Amino acid sequence: MRHIEKDYSKIPDSLSNKKFQKHFTGIKSGKFKNISGDYYAANDVKEDLKSLYNNKCAYCETKLRKPEIEHYRPTSIYRLLAYEWSNLLFSCHECNLNKREKFPVSQKYDGTETNAKKLNEYEEPILLNPEIDYPKSHFKFNISGEIQGITYRAKQTINILKLNEDTLVNQRKKIIENIFQEIKDVFFDFIESKSRNKEDLQNNLKRRIKKIPQMMQMDKIFSLTV
Repeated sequence: MRHIEKDYSKIPDSLSNKKFQKHFTGIKSGKFKNISGDYYAANDVKEDLKSLYNNKCAYCETKLRKPEIEHYRPTSIYRLLAYEWSNLLFSCHECNLNKREKFPVSQKYDGTETNAKKLNEYEEPILLNPEIDYPKSHFKFNISGEIQGITYRAKQTINILKLNEDTLVNQRKKIIENIFQEIKDVFFDFIESKSRNKEDLQNNLKRRIKKIPQMMQMDKIFSLTV
């Protein structure tokens, strides 16, 4: 999970045009009963989220082949937030399935606020939100690939989303092992080299270390691991 800067004022056309406004008015009045993916999962919504999240899951950071639009606050509880831009995240099927309707909060809010940031001030939700929270302050990683929660919210987020599922742990472990291997290779190359020159070691180390920041770039899978 990485922090994402989303401009909540730049709402996709499918969630703001006249056709949508007519539909949403019907939802609020009770005229229309069903929440429609034609709006919250419209192509422009998907493309905007794909760009923001670098085509990765908002929660586990895996690359997405079949992305799903995730409602941070579930529509079964927050019906009027079904189309709220600040409530829509990009997700893999597994995280979306694991989360389902789970949304524990510190205190219940019965008002009419719809903006996610303001709602968070009232409710103090337990589940971390990559668009509001800074995951780097909540998580740390073991060399085994397991993610550990530093805070109570992080621990609950890991449990809710099952972020220590075997497949995820193994993929993160592989990335960590690759980093250590890069560093080991520097010293092995130096030991086996004929020159045994400190400058050669330093230059080789710099060349290999440059690969690590590349693994930390936002478009890379499990970039927070690094």
